[in-house]
Amino acid sequence: MNELKNVKFLPWVGENYNSQEVKIFIIGESFINNGKSETVESRNNDENITIKIIEEVKSGKTKAKHPKKEGEFRRHNDVFRLYNNIFRMLYNKSKAEPLLKHWDDYAFANFFQSYLGDKNKGSSHSKVKNDDISSAQKALPEYLEYLNPSLAIVCGISDMQNIWFPCKESRLKLSAANNFYLYTINGRKYNIWFIPHPSSKEFQKADTRGRLHKEYKEILEKLPLSILKICLVKSSSKNQPKNL
Repeated sequence: MNELKNVKFLPWVGENYNSQEVKIFIIGESFINNGKSETVESRNNDENITIKIIEEVKSGKTKAKHPKKEGEFRRHNDVFRLYNNIFRMLYNKSKAEPLLKHWDDYAFANFFQSYLGDKNKGSSHSKVKNDDISSAQKALPEYLEYLNPSLAIVCGISDMQNIWFPCKESRLKLSAANNFYLYTINGRKYNIWFIPHPSSKEFQKADTRGRLHKEYKEILEKLPLSILKICLVKSSSKNQPKNL
């Protein structure tokens, strides 16, 4: 697709996403090399890997530790817990299983356009190269224009917010209480909220998720103001995204 020419991994777009009054786009950091059942090269060449993984997360069948057949994505409970933690925060619930159906209401993609790091060898941040950052910064505007979210929730504060994310010079902080900004990217304006990474120890705490949930509700209340008074760009009806 021409509008996603710099995107390697197609985004997950829930079947209800375009009908939502407030469209939420969740931006992860990256996939990581966490199993031997599939080579990094084959994962990197699968444009539908994001869709496949979220479909599997949504199904709730994420407890098997080994693939059913050769070439299948190897499951790891801690990796899928990352995705589930996002919904535990958004809905302020302790159990994620009843919330998995809500993936149909959201869009999701990772920022980086390649697999990074190894879950058994420390942080993936040490694996990030300049080429990785450059390709991610080219893909991000295409994701945003294609999905035209009311709010993008970015997983990661530290390096993601302060180093990797583009157009920092254009951002306008919308709330002193949290990491909520209005970004201008390629001439378009987007509401962006940075949260601690869902795999972090901080995110495992119920108090942290509760605080973030409160911030999330406050941000949703502010969205009409930022959308209407700061003229957030709306997508045309002829460019409605869908899973391919």
